[in-house]
Amino acid sequence: TPPAPREADPAVAHHNLRVVHELFDAFAARDMARTLELVDRGVMIEPLSTPVVRRSPYLGVRGLRRYLRDLDETWDEFVVTIGDARAEGVYAVAVGRVHARQGSVVLDDPVAFVFKFRDSKIVWSKFYWSEAEAVAAAGWA
Repeated sequence: TPPAPREADPAVAHHNLRVVHELFDAFAARDMARTLELVDRGVMIEPLSTPVVRRSPYLGVRGLRRYLRDLDETWDEFVVTIGDARAEGVYAVAVGRVHARQGSVVLDDPVAFVFKFRDSKIVWSKFYWSEAEAVAAAGWA
């Protein structure tokens, strides 16, 4: 389906960016209670696969809990830092880096995230290795 048309509402964009930053803060702290306040109960997370593990989508609150548990079980260290983020309409895109380590295997790569919002909560997120892919997924030229 084509992406929803962009809405030029600065207040909505500001709110969505705040939610994205709060989500990354909650993720860094592994604060599940705060994370659940920011996402829709039917949220779908589509993470990246890596040379260490292949990931498939995680659905709903139960899936989100399983995703965070899987990360902690897979990686000795997993840190995401976000640099730039922007929002338009129902989408937000954040770019940054992921640093992950499992034994002697280390990933330190750029990463981009696209988020879709409904009723001020995140309903979908997909992770990409490039900003261009995330921007395209948001339907932005």
